[in-house]
Amino acid sequence: SAIGFSFEYLPKLKSIKSTTNKAVTLVHFLARALKMECPDDYDLHAQLASSEAAAKLEVKVLRQRLDELRGALEQLDQLAEGATNGTDTSVEAASADGLHNGADAMDTRFKVRMLQFREDAVTKMTGAAHDLADTE
Repeated sequence: SAIGFSFEYLPKLKSIKSTTNKAVTLVHFLARALKMECPDDYDLHAQLASSEAAAKLEVKVLRQRLDELRGALEQLDQLAEGATNGTDTSVEAASADGLHNGADAMDTRFKVRMLQFREDAVTKMTGAAHDLADTE
């Protein structure tokens, strides 16, 4: 449904005319209000372009890609575990380690960035998995 009313009412909005200018309909008024109040939602044409591409994707292929990403993330975890020799691999621990133990600043920054990347990837993959489950 649309913001505030069902799509079935959209054709009826065209027949409601302004009292001062008969060329202006309720559709014109709502479009102007939407552009002012919700500019991010106003560019529907751009949003539909990505919807068309998304509609062509098969759920099976998306699941395969998500599984591939999980595998790559597991490899990243194994590399991180080998590099840290079982030490705490949280972003906070990596930052503290670099600051308190005098570790090489470049190594510490890289470690922190990789751990941030991992946390972000896990969050996005979890969201994608939930979205994919919702399509079934």
